Amino acid sequence: MQQQWQRHFQDAAPPAPQWDAIGHAVPASAVRTRALMHTMAHRVSGQTTLDELAGVLPALPVATSPRLLGQALRQHEGPVFQRFGSAVWQLGQTTSSPDHRRPRTVDAEGQYGDI
Repeated sequence: MQQQWQRHFQDAAPPAPQWDAIGHAVPASAVRTRALMHTMAHRVSGQTTLDELAGVLPALPVATSPRLLGQALRQHEGPVFQRFGSAVWQLGQTTSSPDHRRPRTVDAEGQYGDI
């Protein structure tokens, strides 16, 4: 059953990016950012460290030193990546109330409200 579900999920997923083609078409920083987004979106764990990310990134046609990966994460911190503490990152953002127990919503004007 699990294998059937996994196969169905993989069939529905978009194909993996063609990193070599992307590497020749867009700036290196954009390739790194897209690779980070792709890798983080496909990880089982929602939060990860920079060292873990560096170890699981696909082979890219651009430099992927930890310093450059950290720059990409920090450059897009907020709208794309969220940092927890000094070393843990996730794709996307969470919203929480001040006491971190009640879920919150965001209305059409971007205002937070309790559920």
